[in-house]
Amino acid sequence: MTSMTSTRPMHTICLNLKSSTLCLLIALITLSPLSYANNKSLRCGSRLVQINDLAIQVKERCGKPVSEEIIGYTLAGDYRYKSTRKREYKIEQWIYGPHNGFYKVITLEAGRVKRIESVKQ
Repeated sequence: MTSMTSTRPMHTICLNLKSSTLCLLIALITLSPLSYANNKSLRCGSRLVQINDLAIQVKERCGKPVSEEIIGYTLAGDYRYKSTRKREYKIEQWIYGPHNGFYKVITLEAGRVKRIESVKQ
């Protein structure tokens, strides 16, 4: 039987295992921490918040965050004009949770969701 602490690639270990279910379980356990690093969506009850959603949509779907801060400003092209004109936009950080030991951190730029992260409590 192949040792689980082997430095061989996962596909080699999986080929040597008799049960594909066990191999799948090992892969899910190994890869699960990656899903907490940077998410593309946040579930609030039965509603979903995704990258590029408006700030008002986030509040309608998830309610008031436990923390809401302005963390900086950025210069970006003014979306209303097709030119090189720059405009200053707020960068905000909203925190929801904790849920199942994690806080959801939403970063908004110019009133739109730019990043969704999970942070262990």
